[in-house]
This record gives sequence, structure tokens and C-alpha cells, in this order.
Amino acid sequence: MNNDMKRKLTFVILLLIMAGLNSSCSDENLDYEDIIFEKNPTSLEGTWHLMKVSAGFSGIQEYNPGDITITFNESKNTITTKANKGEHADFLNNGTYHYTTSTKKYRYYTYQWVEGEASVINIDIEDDMHKWTIEYIYRINDGGLVFDGGIANDGPGYYFKKQLSNAK
Repeated sequence: MNNDMKRKLTFVILLLIMAGLNSSCSDENLDYEDIIFEKNPTSLEGTWHLMKVSAGFSGIQEYNPGDITITFNESKNTITTKANKGEHADFLNNGTYHYTTSTKKYRYYTYQWVEGEASVINIDIEDDMHKWTIEYIYRINDGGLVFDGGIANDGPGYYFKKQLSNAK
């Protein structure tokens, strides 16, 4: 075997080894394409996938299923967030948070004054030095969940789809 042939064979072997190392089993390599989404969710309970974030002048950022998930446990009033592949949406850091829901009267102007009631979610956040609460108006409709942080005033809007199951 000549030197040129040895170099080519060595290159192919190294390429195969690198491909094998890249295909390790981890949460980051799960196949999220097989997720089935619930068509008409009615409750917060379960796992939701962040699909897009609307942030006023910043535009719209879209995400793939599995990039960022939130899981509601309604019996414990907890929400667990998980960002895979280093993604984040200026939303919540990975972790588990306590939440409460309520109904609140609101009034806003869109060519005329509109009054009504909205569902509100309050998420309690705590770090080593501070404790605070984030409030969003939320709605479950059109097959998804929306957290409205003031979309009409260029605030953030988070759009989720609820995972029904994984086909695998």
C-alpha cells in the first residue's frame, strides 16, 4: 500500500470515528419530528413546546419542537422549563417554578374601549438575592397556548403547542 492510499484510508477512518462521536445518545439528539401535538387542548397540564416568540420591534423568533419546553403540573402548581441545545427565549431559565392562575378584569383601547375578563398566570421566580413574580395574560385557543406579556404594546408574546404524545 503506497503512502497516498494510507493517507486516504486514515482520513476515512478518522471521518467515521468523528461521525460516531457526534451521534452520541443525549437529550439534545432526540428526534422531535415524531411529536404529535394536541389539536384542541383545554388545560395547562402537560408538556408544551415553544414555537415562536413575538417581541415587538425585535421581530418574530421561531423555534423547532423540543428546543424549549414547559411542563405544567396542575396538582402541584409547578411549571418546569427546559431549553435544549443551548436555546433560550428570554423567557425562564431551566428549572421548576411555582405558579398561580386567576381571572382579572381588563380594559384596553382598539379604536374603542373594550372591557372583559382575562385568564392570568403568575410565575414566582427566586434566585439567591431576589424574589419576584412575572404576570402574563394567557389563553388556550386555536390549538395552542399564548402567554401575552403586552403584545399590543410591543411586549413579548410566547406561542406554544401542546404535546399529545411521541410517535416512537
